[in-house]
Amino acid sequence: SMTVMAGCMPQGASDKALESQAEVEKTMETIPVETIALEESSIDEAVYTFGYLEGKDAYFVTPYGSGIVDKILVDVGDYVSEGDLLYQLLADDLALSEERDMLSRDSSVTSARTNLESQELSLAQRESDISLRKLTLNTAKDTYEKTVSLFDAGVSSKLELDNAKSQYDQALISYDQANLTYESTRISYNSAKTSYNEAIKNYELTVTDYDDRESDLFVTAPISGLVTEVSVQTDMMNGGNTGVTIVDDSVMVLKVNVMGKFINAIEEGQSVELTLEYEERTLEGLVTDISLTASSGYYPVEISITNSDKSLIAGMFTDGYIKTNTKSDVTKVEKTTLIQDIYKNNYVYVIDEPSMTASMVQVELGIEEDGFVEIIGEFEVGDQVVVIGQDFIVDGQPVIIVNNSVGL
Repeated sequence: SMTVMAGCMPQGASDKALESQAEVEKTMETIPVETIALEESSIDEAVYTFGYLEGKDAYFVTPYGSGIVDKILVDVGDYVSEGDLLYQLLADDLALSEERDMLSRDSSVTSARTNLESQELSLAQRESDISLRKLTLNTAKDTYEKTVSLFDAGVSSKLELDNAKSQYDQALISYDQANLTYESTRISYNSAKTSYNEAIKNYELTVTDYDDRESDLFVTAPISGLVTEVSVQTDMMNGGNTGVTIVDDSVMVLKVNVMGKFINAIEEGQSVELTLEYEERTLEGLVTDISLTASSGYYPVEISITNSDKSLIAGMFTDGYIKTNTKSDVTKVEKTTLIQDIYKNNYVYVIDEPSMTASMVQVELGIEEDGFVEIIGEFEVGDQVVVIGQDFIVDGQPVIIVNNSVGL
């Protein structure tokens, strides 16, 4: 009857009729399925991360000055401590330059000292001259004052008074000239003293400069760590692009990018479980830095891993999960258990055990963890949910459970 009708109907109507017949026949069949019993458990939402390990700090070590490389004391793969000598520059040119400059500074100090000593002698002579001229002035003043008294008493003549006044005036002029000469000599003395102090300072600065330049010949490690590159060569000029690279591998870091929707759920100090590629072991890391500057919706996050046994090497690939949410007493299923319609609604099939039929139950999804997802809907703990065969049944489908699991 169906065959005749299909032959007499248009093609589209025929297809719909055949599909309807297939659905009817399907619902009448008993389909074997596998199930699990829903139970309460916990679920952790986590962000998957991966990347290559790096040393926490790396230094490219070069000297402050330039020169010919004389000795190299390290190789790639060596461990060095802070302050260890890495390589040394040739000191011959520096020694010749130091000898020449120190002779010049020493000559300047000697010349300045001689001039200062001469000015000290001149200043002492000017001080002595002032003392003598002051004594002469005081004597001439006393004589003049006595002559004035005698002249007033009619004992001394006008000539004697004029001579006494002339001698006093001359002594006063001489004393003033001595003071002027002293001030000029004192200025010269102070200038000589300043020149001498500057010569001493320049000498000491030159000594310090060459001490620093000599220490620059010895290039030392600023940190303890692993030597990963040696780009200097003996008997060649050391330039700005040559040196020794040291990596602090006591702590390794994994730099990852996290989507903005998860960043507020991550905290510094949070533990992260990581695994090493090709090695059957896990690592415990800690979130040590979270950037607040996003790039294309992703935030840089740094995870640190202690490397006390030095087994971790820069460049190793590792991956793991940063937990962002944890729930207890929830029901969860594998994501492959879900059925989704064209409207993106999610369903699971729950077995009605008395009638052994599958009922389609719509569920809301919660947080996800490693292939599992939290489900929320009208079901109970202990209900049997179809995990294999759900693609071959419809709502109300008779089923037979062929492999009943005890739970997740």
